[in-house]
Amino acid sequence: MILVVSILAIYGLSFLLDLIFGSNLTNPQNQETIESMLRLNFSPALIAYIVFLGPLVEEYTFREYLPGVFRKIFKRRDQDVKDIIALIMANILFSLAHMPTDIYSFLVYFSIGFVLVLVRFFTNNLKLSGLVHIFWNLLSTLILYFAL
Repeated sequence: MILVVSILAIYGLSFLLDLIFGSNLTNPQNQETIESMLRLNFSPALIAYIVFLGPLVEEYTFREYLPGVFRKIFKRRDQDVKDIIALIMANILFSLAHMPTDIYSFLVYFSIGFVLVLVRFFTNNLKLSGLVHIFWNLLSTLILYFAL
């Protein structure tokens, strides 16, 4: 159930951003890179990286490791506030890691990361946020493949 709600939330936030900014914007650099790699070499290894390895590394890095580093930096007594700040900071880095070309593309990746942060924070389950991320990348890759 969380998987379905999370995917719908990501689509909903993406749709909302398209309404606000317009849908004729350029793709983020990350998206352009993935599209060109898929056009040149649609291999099982590339698909495995995009769909499985990338999301697992990103989930560990941006939902586990970096929030832990940020929690140590912040000297707040309220653990929930410290957790929220740490997750937001890590999510900003998640967005920047996807090479946004403008505020729109930054917000697209931030909204994806935001849903993943909510899954991680409220379920306290890194595997579940990883599963949502894998499923999102799988859907995006399939849509992109059939659009090329």
